[in-house]
Amino acid sequence: MSQRARVAALTGTFVLIIALIAVTILHGHSGSSSLVSGATPTPTNQAESIDAGVLSELPTALAAQPTVAATSTPVPAATNTPAATNTPRPKPTATPYHPPKPPTVQPLPSAVGVHLNGTQLVDVNGNKIRLIGSNISQLQYSCLSSHMEVGDFQAMRTWGLNAVRLPLSSELWGHCGAYQNTVTTAVANAEAAGLYVILTMQWNAPFNLAQDQQNGGNQYPMPDTNQDVTFWQNVAGLYRQDTRVLFDMQGEPHNVDFNTWYNGGTITVQANGSFPYYPMSGSYQAIGMKALAQIIRGIAPNIIIASGIDYGYDLSGLGQGYALPVSNVMYGTHPFDYSTKQPGDFGYAFGNYSNQYPIIFTEFGQYDCNTDYVSQVINYANAHNFSWFTWNWGIGDCAGPSLIADYSGTPAGNYGAFMKSQSLAIYHP
Repeated sequence: MSQRARVAALTGTFVLIIALIAVTILHGHSGSSSLVSGATPTPTNQAESIDAGVLSELPTALAAQPTVAATSTPVPAATNTPAATNTPRPKPTATPYHPPKPPTVQPLPSAVGVHLNGTQLVDVNGNKIRLIGSNISQLQYSCLSSHMEVGDFQAMRTWGLNAVRLPLSSELWGHCGAYQNTVTTAVANAEAAGLYVILTMQWNAPFNLAQDQQNGGNQYPMPDTNQDVTFWQNVAGLYRQDTRVLFDMQGEPHNVDFNTWYNGGTITVQANGSFPYYPMSGSYQAIGMKALAQIIRGIAPNIIIASGIDYGYDLSGLGQGYALPVSNVMYGTHPFDYSTKQPGDFGYAFGNYSNQYPIIFTEFGQYDCNTDYVSQVINYANAHNFSWFTWNWGIGDCAGPSLIADYSGTPAGNYGAFMKSQSLAIYHP
């Protein structure tokens, strides 16, 4: 029996009992004419079928109707208040967005931060530095984290890694009560282990569907003008005094041209059952990378990363006048072993612009457990002094591709062993 049915049944039982008492009183006292009427029914749960653990964490503004407490609710005293009527739940697109107040973060001393000197990444003392790290694919679809304690990040240090990239969800940031503390704790733990941190908005949910509040949304083509902007305003405000944290605005822009990438515009998606999975067709307004970078820069001095089109790979727009008019910006690229992203294409996609603009490999990998492709990627990055981040520090198979066999940092097969050897060749823990 559903919650609504149980409440309705309980309410009906109490009303019947009260009515019987009233009848008894009438028969026993002939002068009495009062009747019990108009009892207000117990509120019922109007929310859609969302997991109770997740629903309890959502902001109050998202609940279209009050929820029923887990304990028994007494029937209110008889009043003349009319019975409550069922109000239809608003459509997701009409739900106002009221993000919770972000937690307070104690900033690290500015001496540990990084910034750009021309195309070169340097620390506060002007020393050249490269970020050599890995992604942890988890927080873009999960409200809570696992294996993100200080010891887990210290395991990354044993590989010679000095940085981690954390893909996030703007939907979970705004709608899962525990999420913001989850993220800020992960950042603090990574920094405690001696890692720089890139935060990227990998998943978003411009249509704000009920299911998005559980799974983080999906990988939409561009950030929207609503909660994605609020997400970056929150994050930039949290870390504006901690320049050890870098901001990657959108993990993998795709299915747009450089004009839309730069200026924003209307994005239309079609429902489909394959990656990237869109549960419904529709359109939304996207903010361009120029405007989003300007908003972030108005709040914080941290390095901003703008990833290219074609799922973060193609930066050829830099040669067509689409460089962002904002200081301290790097440009991210994601070379994976697809036929259209082979080393012979690297010059056109990003390499030809590296003398003028700072390039960073924020994701790369190979899906067959071999190393012939990733070895060329790393050689190219090393020759151009690029920072690079492998995908992915997690346990899994080649489809990941995954680097580790366990969270103590044991490499997964030849692929993991090769990646570890390459990072150790640059930095030693």
